[in-house]
Amino acid sequence: MAPFRYQSAILGRVIEVEAGFLTDYASVPRLPVLYLLFGDTSHKAAVIHDWLYHHHEVCDEATANRVLREASEADGIPAWRRLGIYLGVKIGGTPSWRADGAA
Repeated sequence: MAPFRYQSAILGRVIEVEAGFLTDYASVPRLPVLYLLFGDTSHKAAVIHDWLYHHHEVCDEATANRVLREASEADGIPAWRRLGIYLGVKIGGTPSWRADGAA
């Protein structure tokens, strides 16, 4: 992956994702309907979210989830899809937050 930057109004700072950062993008369950609606979208926002999950010193989990929603909007993702993605990480993201922070 090439490096990139994202200016977050929520964080009040620029996030710099380094070259080679490993991400799983949006880890949407492979249930057909869920994946059809929410999978394979908002890649840049998902990378930013993964980066924040690896860098607990930048923000807490709830803020990382809000930045995902913010970055998805910047990527032009429709409001209904942003809400679904946000609710997915809010409901199911805590195990990943804990695991990534322990790494």
